Amino acid sequence: MRKIRLSKVGAALIVALFLLPPAMIVLSSFMSDRDLDKIYADGAAFCPIPREATLSGYWELLFASQAYLATFWNSLGIALCATALNAVVSLVAGYALAHARFPGRGCLRFFYGFAMLLPFQVTLLPQYLLVRALHLYNTWWALILPAAFAPMGAVLLSQFIREMPGAMLEAAYLDTSSQLRVLTRIVAPNVHAGILAAALLAFAESWNMVEQPLILLKDEWLQPLSLRLNALTSASARFAGAVLYMVPVVLLYFLFENELIEGVKHLKL
Repeated sequence: MRKIRLSKVGAALIVALFLLPPAMIVLSSFMSDRDLDKIYADGAAFCPIPREATLSGYWELLFASQAYLATFWNSLGIALCATALNAVVSLVAGYALAHARFPGRGCLRFFYGFAMLLPFQVTLLPQYLLVRALHLYNTWWALILPAAFAPMGAVLLSQFIREMPGAMLEAAYLDTSSQLRVLTRIVAPNVHAGILAAALLAFAESWNMVEQPLILLKDEWLQPLSLRLNALTSASARFAGAVLYMVPVVLLYFLFENELIEGVKHLKL
């Protein structure tokens, strides 16, 4: 019993430790610039509780200027396009990795897993050179296309498809010779939880891009919200912008929490 209590206390401390930064950001978004300077810059009192709550940061972002909302829609457009394309590519690639018979399938599966583990900084220079060669520099496609072919979704869906009953697929193959029909009418409905989990992960990855748009986009009006936050001059606006920036991903997590957890459980190399 004592061990159980200690484990619960330890788990509660870990959860509190992870929740502290976002809680500080949310509380700081309701502070004035003067209070923020006193707390964070001067270090006089490290207690991010607003003495006088204000919505000046949110007002500055949403009503005083249209720049924040413009970059918000940029981020949403990039993330949605990348997510939709990645879902289609991942389903087809995952089906091939799981059931297609061709020479070198094991090597291809290994390289998919290896590519998933590579930090994106390693591939950023080749990606830049490829984007330049394809004349996609300073366009949204420079961000959308690489994200559409990210390997994580394919690896995840291949695990879901491999767990499907073999008899179901054999019956589908006997009923039709079209692989596309089997994929769309049999496989996709049975792995919808995996597709949703892969889409959520792809959306979060695309939404949180920083280095890629910084290097691949030159015009400010094309840049996503992740770069706009650094351009804000007001401290209260920065914290308010950070809170609003977290809302889409956090909202999707709470709406599809079970599907995401189920998908992550299947993610193994």
